[in-house]
Amino acid sequence: MSEEKLFNEYLDRLLAGGEIRPEERLSDDLRADLEFARIMLASRDEPSQSFRIQLRNQLLRKLALQTMTAPPVKNTGFREWLEDIFSRRLVWGSLATAALVITLVAVSTVWYSTRYQNVPAPAAMSSLPEGSYSVNLPSRITPSNLTFSLQTPLSTNATHATVYQVNTPNVDLGYADELAAKMGVIGKAAYSDGNSRIVVAEKAGPDARQLTIWTASGAVEWGYVNPEKLYPASALNLPSTLTAKRIAYDFLKQADLLPIGYDKYSKIENAITVTAGGNYPVYSQGTGQAMQKEPGYWIVDFPYLIGGVPATGPGGKIEVIVGDNGQIISLFWGWRDTVPKYLGNVRPEDSAYADMTGGGGSIDIPLECSQVTVKQVELKYWIEPPSDKQSYAVPVYEFRGDCLDKNGKTLETFTAWTKAVY
Repeated sequence: MSEEKLFNEYLDRLLAGGEIRPEERLSDDLRADLEFARIMLASRDEPSQSFRIQLRNQLLRKLALQTMTAPPVKNTGFREWLEDIFSRRLVWGSLATAALVITLVAVSTVWYSTRYQNVPAPAAMSSLPEGSYSVNLPSRITPSNLTFSLQTPLSTNATHATVYQVNTPNVDLGYADELAAKMGVIGKAAYSDGNSRIVVAEKAGPDARQLTIWTASGAVEWGYVNPEKLYPASALNLPSTLTAKRIAYDFLKQADLLPIGYDKYSKIENAITVTAGGNYPVYSQGTGQAMQKEPGYWIVDFPYLIGGVPATGPGGKIEVIVGDNGQIISLFWGWRDTVPKYLGNVRPEDSAYADMTGGGGSIDIPLECSQVTVKQVELKYWIEPPSDKQSYAVPVYEFRGDCLDKNGKTLETFTAWTKAVY
């Protein structure tokens, strides 16, 4: 029996409430992981099923990342492993303080929802099987005489990237009712559109809100039904951008929608972005000059990372809209739980650029655009629309830049994508 399978058996025995005596052939790293699991389980009077599942998934992710690491590393004991996970200041504290910190970190990082089913561990990171994934990029819409210019260097070397398996969410009416209660929506959950969505809708009225959960992905949409509330034309008392960040964070925390690793606001505060919404230009009837309208709301975007790499695509965002007096107007939460599965071959950036400029990939720009200036190329993970079931999160190349008219005037920014894995 392989070391990974033996570890899996010991872990399942621990999670079932049994005792274990790990064999000597298990590495010190795996022994430390089992000891960590034992401490986590002992820290709770009666660990819930969801706690056990999330603890198992967390350790199996760590095992998968270890198996994909090429060079071997020297074995370390439990104390050294803790030093890698936590800061030295916390590890070398008193035993009681360390135990408290371990318990708090376990609660905040292992348990964040009850939505995901148990996922078996990949025994090893193997090459991506041909045809085992798909990326449904949007259509390509461009003017016939479009030209491209490049303002950033491109790599010429192929590389590798992890392909992640997307966990199947366990979404049902009970979960929808529970989430609706946390988000203040008064109503009863019901399936809609051929069971593709679960909807909790309040009775009609100017302040009616609706919660939608997509059964294929587990993505969540929440907000006011009235368009005037959903897209306010003006705001009398918008909070500061810093306050808007905190309001949005607290809203996600109240709904238990904070992803793993977001348990402390200070960790991600600088990565949260705020942009103005509803601040389109208004033209003076007398002079014809454009004046920028004051924003009607703030769009607060949280970082969506898969293995430390940003996500992109129609489902790849966590976005909260904050309006007048700090009121939450709407939410889109597209988070999908993932585990490493395969290693994929990634083509060079210059090859992806040639594909994009030669008619491949996805790009949508206005007909009056005659030239595209590419300023940034980045590898990101593609996330499908919330209505689509997704088996794998696969890297794509994302291009960003400006659309120019025939006179060289910037019309708008643009985003394009091409497939990266071959």
